[in-house]
Amino acid sequence: MLHPARNEATGTVLLESIACGCPVLCSDACGFASYVRESGGLVLTEPFSLQEMKEKILAVTADPQNYQRLKKQVLDYAAHVDFNRRASAAVDYLENFASGSASRKSGVSRKEVLP
Repeated sequence: MLHPARNEATGTVLLESIACGCPVLCSDACGFASYVRESGGLVLTEPFSLQEMKEKILAVTADPQNYQRLKKQVLDYAAHVDFNRRASAAVDYLENFASGSASRKSGVSRKEVLP
């Protein structure tokens, strides 16, 4: 799945693709690009760098065995990741921030909320 967005708040389609075992190539501007990285997918540092996009597409498609390996890696990741954890952590973090509580008291770190 190719998603080279310049601006994307979340990119739910990325999670849907990962959950289905579809390798993803997205831009770093996507809110869920961290899930793509964790799943073994590819993330463009510049959304419309045609050279970088071409190189990453070829890295996945030029060798059918590489594609199958990546697909298996994505499926394995999807089977073990809790896609809802970050949302829950974000709510906890924001509620604690709003109440004046430090994140260390809540047990939720900024790193869990923001990639």
